[in-house]
Amino acid sequence: TASVLVVAYRRATIALADEVVYVEHGRVVARGTHAELLADVPGYANLVTAYERDEAERAREKAFDEPGVSA
Repeated sequence: TASVLVVAYRRATIALADEVVYVEHGRVVARGTHAELLADVPGYANLVTAYERDEAERAREKAFDEPGVSA
């Protein structure tokens, strides 16, 4: 069995991991699956929520950048 360390930014990549290690200020705060951390670690849940909010905003901005789309 091999272990692979992945430093990921995209939520989809993180959600597929067998184990996620959540780090704050250089220290391991928690580890578990994405679902476990969402349920049990407020800081992780807040981070994911902020990421999703930013992604939604970027998608809206991109849609308005398309030709023929106006507010």
